[in-house]
Amino acid sequence: MTAILIVLGVLVVVGAVVALAMGPTLQKKGDAAVAKAKELLGADNVLEIEPKAVGLATEPPDAGTNGGLGCLAVSASDLVFVTWGNLEALQIPRSSITKVDCSAEAPAEVAKAAIIVEFTHAGGTATTQFRLSRDLVNWLTVLGYDWGPDGPPAPPAD
Repeated sequence: MTAILIVLGVLVVVGAVVALAMGPTLQKKGDAAVAKAKELLGADNVLEIEPKAVGLATEPPDAGTNGGLGCLAVSASDLVFVTWGNLEALQIPRSSITKVDCSAEAPAEVAKAAIIVEFTHAGGTATTQFRLSRDLVNWLTVLGYDWGPDGPPAPPAD
């Protein structure tokens, strides 16, 4: 029993050391993805930016990225997702977006959900999804989500 506790203790310490060592490396990758997204859109044109979005695979696969952790940004003309790993970019002109939806039935009432973007690609329709952990209402509104006759919910009071 003592041996098991010692092994578990060592694993916890090793895990903590690895996490501390990888923190700056991961931060640099995130910063590089943000910088590339701003470069693609023009830093002054960015309407919304989420440095830690999760991109889900695009269907069909040739329409975009395989996804993963990345930076999602939008301007008046384009939606851009840049992966942290290899700075792979998916750039979708806003004019080609045909539908914006949400994985949650009541997006104003949840903290996390996926934004589903349908767009034209090579004469057909493609779909991609992005999981966000904050500002879901802002993102949906900027992308043109149909909130119905009442419009988007009011922002929460500070």
